Amino acid sequence: MPGDILVLAPGQFVAADARLLETRSLGVDESALTGESLPVLKSTDPCTHAEVPLADRENMVYMGTIVSGGSGLAVVVATGAQTELGGIQLLVGETRPPETPMQRQLHGLGNQMVWMSAATCGLVFAVGLLRGQGLLPMLRSAVSLAVAAVPEGLPTVATTTLALGIRRMRQHRVLVRHLDAVETLGSVQVICLDKTGTLTVNRMSVATLFAGMQRIAVREGILFGADGRIDPYASDEVLRLLHVAVLCNETQVGKSQDAYVLNGTATESALVKLAIDCGVSVRRLRRQYPLTRVDYRAEDHKYMATVHAAVDGTHVFAVKGSPPEVLGLCRWHVRDGAQLELSDAERRIILQQNDGMAAEALRVLGFAIGYGAEQEPIHGELIWLGLAGMADPVRQGVKELIALFHQAGLKTAMITGDQSATAYAIARELGLSGNGPIEIMDATRIETIDPVLLSALAQKVDVFARVSPAAKLQIVQALQRAGRVVAMTGDGINDGPALKAAGTWPMSCWRTTIFEP
Repeated sequence: MPGDILVLAPGQFVAADARLLETRSLGVDESALTGESLPVLKSTDPCTHAEVPLADRENMVYMGTIVSGGSGLAVVVATGAQTELGGIQLLVGETRPPETPMQRQLHGLGNQMVWMSAATCGLVFAVGLLRGQGLLPMLRSAVSLAVAAVPEGLPTVATTTLALGIRRMRQHRVLVRHLDAVETLGSVQVICLDKTGTLTVNRMSVATLFAGMQRIAVREGILFGADGRIDPYASDEVLRLLHVAVLCNETQVGKSQDAYVLNGTATESALVKLAIDCGVSVRRLRRQYPLTRVDYRAEDHKYMATVHAAVDGTHVFAVKGSPPEVLGLCRWHVRDGAQLELSDAERRIILQQNDGMAAEALRVLGFAIGYGAEQEPIHGELIWLGLAGMADPVRQGVKELIALFHQAGLKTAMITGDQSATAYAIARELGLSGNGPIEIMDATRIETIDPVLLSALAQKVDVFARVSPAAKLQIVQALQRAGRVVAMTGDGINDGPALKAAGTWPMSCWRTTIFEP
């Protein structure tokens, strides 16, 4: 009920829309509601202006989202149909899918046949009367002729044709649960693609490192430098970075048969996954350096620091967080296994690399380590280790599929709740606009745009960013008003109204069957 207090803890589903009263490094996964691929760091600060977009309301938590880390207290402000999730369900209930082209054609054909049969029957009736036939016999003949003119087999033929289409699609490993979906796919002109979980895998992974003053690419857990593959155990700076990524991390590591099971935030799990892929024994490392203290990221310092006991009685300090702030704590860095003092030029290079990774829509973290006899690290004396850039990677095979769509003459458009920079990077990687420039539209204020103007804009835009569930519905309807047959893909709760409006509601298995054949 409104006024109740929610206690928020990791792994917990939020039971209602609530205003935050207290937070301690609270992160919430809102991807199902907003399309944001990264957990949102929450705070109790009030919103600075009215009509703040859903994805930017950092002082609120919403029903159906998941607490990914930290803890907090919140007071319930809405339940049931009054919540954001309830509003989406109402939109789904109110939305009606359009008639398919075949339904429109059959409806037109039916009207034509009604008028033609009525005219023919009337003509026969009139000619019979003029030739001296009786009124009642001619009336019976005209009615019989009208009944005979009704195409009773037409619905059967149409249904059989669609059923044969389903069978042919099944041979291509595509599952369809509704006859109308076959016809909709056959006449599609525009495909609107959700990003998180459809174009991408909705799982963070480390894409690149910057350690030892060199850029290192990460491909399927393997490290590649300018001179080829890098062995982490032959590179002191890389190995220490991986160790800090494991130690300054709250992800729990379990095992199911031969596979590791990671229980933690998307960002921290990605770091542990990279360490495991590189051969680091997470459990043994944590036993070797047991945790004695944790300083969580806070408003006055955007980094997390942990203290670990070493065998010789000293302490190891592991730090990860905002690269500029972590760099400000450091005096030294490691290069080719040697500990050297950081120069101003090297600091500028590190910050330039940080800016470059951020421009590629990567989430960037800086890492540092320190050693000492006391529990408290000496700020300004830590050792800089490097940067890690993380992203939600593109699903395998999607780029080739987008190219096939373009060859078939289909327009593709991305609709996502993510930031414009992130959406642009994914669109550029996929070649979403073909050979032309990528046109992006921030849909935060889309409800204020005139419907006629929106229909014209929607046909030219390649990427719609910062889109709410209601805005997704408006975009699909704008394209339909422009005469386009639209297919919508997605697997999140926020995609429901748009999926139904596009007529692809029966194909909720689209992502699985099309992108993962």
